[in-house]
Order: sequence, then structure tokens, then C-alpha cells
Amino acid sequence: MSEDGAGRLQTVIDAEANLYARMRDLLEEEREVLFSLDAVRLEAVTRRKAELIDEGRVLESGRKAVVAQLATELALPIEGLRLAVLCERMGPGNEALRRAHNQLVVVVSVVRELMKANRSIAGQSLSEVRSTLEILGGVLPEGVVYGPDGHRPSPKGRVLRQSA
Repeated sequence: MSEDGAGRLQTVIDAEANLYARMRDLLEEEREVLFSLDAVRLEAVTRRKAELIDEGRVLESGRKAVVAQLATELALPIEGLRLAVLCERMGPGNEALRRAHNQLVVVVSVVRELMKANRSIAGQSLSEVRSTLEILGGVLPEGVVYGPDGHRPSPKGRVLRQSA
């Protein structure tokens, strides 16, 4: 196995770890925005998250290509191959690669937890908004927001009918 392959894998893993660190920071910002119910900032955060997701797809594709090449060189099956196994098989001289992999694992787990927490906060916020609107006289449309033809049904509730 070439040193070049280990270096390329480490470069991709480092780039992914950097991306997930930026996603972590963005998710922390999103949490603040969700608590403040700032729709404008939430839209901006959502747009930035979409950009990071696109970047992540590119990095993931690059990592998969490097992993496939290294797996072939090491005579490992590509299907179901975990990075930890690949890093271990690359030998004791690649400690930096293993550290990079461990860092990636940690930051990905933090991102997963933040996403789960933010999903919960968003769900609570939506429930509170719906309850408030219901208290204001049933101004929420019941059931489907958009009809099968893609058009919105007439709003129910005096406030919504007046604004339509």
C-alpha cells in the first residue's frame, strides 16, 4: 500500500472532520435561532446547512473512491468495509490517520446529537405555535395544507380568510 494512498485518505478524512465541525457550529447557531423563533435567521441557517450537505456529498464521494482504491490494494472487500478496519490494516506507521479517523468519529457523533436535539426543539416550537394559533380562534387549516392539485384550500378561521 502506498504512502500516497494513506495521505490521500487522511486528507479526505481531515476535510470531512472540518466540514462536520462547521456543521456542529451551525447546528449550535440553529439551536439559538430556534429558541429565539427568528424565522429570517432560521432561513439563512437552513440555506447554509444545505450548502454544507452538498459539500459533504462531494467529500463522501471522494472518500469512497480513495477507500475503494486502498481496499483493492490491501485485498479487502469494499462492501461493508469500515474506516476503522481500513485504518488498522494500513499498519502502525499511520497513527496520524487513525487520530484523524477518531476525530471524525467524535465530531460526527456530536453532530448527530445536535441534530436530534434541534429536531426536538423545532417540534416543540411548532407545537407551541400551533397551540397558540388554535387559541386565537382556530386559524390553522385542518388537514392537508395543499390539495392534490397543488393549490391551497381556502383558509379556515376569520383571521386567515381576511388575510387571503
